[in-house]
This record gives sequence, structure tokens and C-alpha cells, in this order.
Amino acid sequence: MTKMANGNGLKSSSKRLVLWFRNDLRLHDNAIVDKAKRSVASGDCKEVLPLYCFDPRVFQRSEYGSPKTGVHRAKFLVESVMDLRERLRSVGSDLLIAVNKPENVIADLVGDNGTSVFAQREVTHEERVTESLVEGILAGSERARLELFWGATLYHRGDLPFKSNLRDLPDVFTPFRNKVEKQCSVRSLLSEPRAGDLPLGDAANLPLVKKMTNYEPSLKDILPGVDVPDQDERSSLSFRGGEAAALERLRYYLWDSDLLSTYFETRNGMVGGDYSTKFSPWLANGCLSPRKIYHEISE
Repeated sequence: MTKMANGNGLKSSSKRLVLWFRNDLRLHDNAIVDKAKRSVASGDCKEVLPLYCFDPRVFQRSEYGSPKTGVHRAKFLVESVMDLRERLRSVGSDLLIAVNKPENVIADLVGDNGTSVFAQREVTHEERVTESLVEGILAGSERARLELFWGATLYHRGDLPFKSNLRDLPDVFTPFRNKVEKQCSVRSLLSEPRAGDLPLGDAANLPLVKKMTNYEPSLKDILPGVDVPDQDERSSLSFRGGEAAALERLRYYLWDSDLLSTYFETRNGMVGGDYSTKFSPWLANGCLSPRKIYHEISE
């Protein structure tokens, strides 16, 4: 059973929650984290198992022979996942990590007393296929369900001034922007979890959970035969994956350097680390929320 949740009012009576992180590798302004901590606070669940799967299908070669994920992007992703683990540990939780297909791993984490799987809804083909595979695995159990949450965009899809199927969405950007800016508001930030908000509970003692929380992935685990790339001395900016690095870059660009004040004059530059925000890789992995950027600028 799959439900589309907006993060408001949807109750779960499951004892265990699996937080399936995907392209939302952060604790700040995260819909599934927010829903999980509210479920714990209300007594609806006792165990929260944050999970990330390095899906082998993402790292194989495409039908044209080229790698789907290059070495630099893979390195950035590993750094992002490990940073998320450290941030979860700082609030008394942890991150289960596996190099395996999500549908296989999640099936093994379904508890005897009911399990809800929370995940961010994705919109691209391969990610939606994976959602369907997870849903198919859970469909065989009356004790498990998948709930998907919107969380990757500045404006929530449910707030857009268009039909629910988006058939009246403008074909070009300017009409879209004009209508949205006049009729929509950016939602407030969701708060970060505090110590004890995401308890592993008794599940922390399960052998599988111990194995996955002790596992530390390396680049060679997901891209066999590939060496860790060196930092090119010509690079003007060293990109490091993770929420901590994303927030550090945000603080630098907006406050420490005040580069935002000259953005429109410098944004078309080609050389250097400061002519544009360089937020893109962190936004892509979900290490940085677009709403976080908006509200920081609004201040």
C-alpha cells in the first residue's frame, strides 16, 4: 500500500518506521524526518531505522556503455551519506547502510508488529520504478506500507495554483513563475530532530541492524576497480559532500562574503569559486533544502 503524504495529519500505528533516505540526505527541513519524530512523540512508533541503500543499478553502465554515475559524483555521494550518519548519531540515532537494492533491504527490515516506510517521492523514471518495486515487496505483507512525502522543491506541489494533474502547467518558465509568485507562499522550515527524537529502540540489538550501522562504505564498494580521484590543483573549489559542507557553503556565500549582493553581476562567470552559489551538487543530493536558502535570504 502506498500513500502520498503531505506531512500533515497522517497517522501511523506501526511500531517500526524505516526512514528510507534517497535524494534528501539532510536532517534540516526534511519531511520524512519531521513525520518520524512526530510519530515517536505521539507514541505511534517505538523504533526508527534510518536507511540508505547504494543501489547497484545506479552505478552500472547504461545501455550505451557509459557509466551512469562517475567517480567524482560517487565520491560526493559517499561523503554525503557518511555525513548524514554522523548527524544522526549526534542526536542518538544512526544510519543503516547497504550496497543492495532497496526492495531487498527494506523487505528484511519489516517488523513483526507492523512497519511503515517513509520516503521522499521522486519524479524521474528509474526512481519511480524503484518505488514500485518497494511497494510490490511490501504489498505481500499486511504489516507494512510505503508512504511518500513531497520535499525536494521550493514550493510544495500541493500548494501550486494548477490542477492536481498539472495539465495546465505553463510550457515556459516566465508564466509559471509569475503565477506562482503571486499566488503561493514558501512553506516554513521543518525543525531538525533533537536527541531522542529518532530512537532505534530494541531494533538496535538486531544482528542485521548492527551489521548495517557498523558498515562503512568505500568508493570501491560501489564502483569496483575505481580509485579515489585526486583533487585537481586547477580546481577553484573543493566540493565535499554532506549537509555540514552544504550549510558551510550557504553561510559563506550569504553571510561571510556577502557574495549574494553581486550575484546578478557575476552569475555568468566561468572561472573561480565565487561567481555563483555552487549550491547545485548539494541540492541534487538533498543535502541542502531550497527552502532553507529562501528563508536565509529572506532574513
